[in-house]
Amino acid sequence: MKTFPIIQGPPLPKPLRSACVVQVNRTMMIVGGNDGSGYLDTIYLYDRESETWRAQRGRLHKEVTFPGAILVGPDAFVRTDNI
Repeated sequence: MKTFPIIQGPPLPKPLRSACVVQVNRTMMIVGGNDGSGYLDTIYLYDRESETWRAQRGRLHKEVTFPGAILVGPDAFVRTDNI
């Protein structure tokens, strides 16, 4: 089994847990989750040039923790029912 080194990336805009990360082209998107005060409807996209996470203007249609997300073509589909 091939192993990869773990490297520390840039900090998130706030502490998050129970979010979903999906690869988008050559970058990553984080959707939903929990920041310790409640469920989130936020979407963050990693900016490779500035090496920062940027909050997106768009939001999920509701706050969600433990979402599922998949990229199909140019669109990301997010499961937002909390299970």
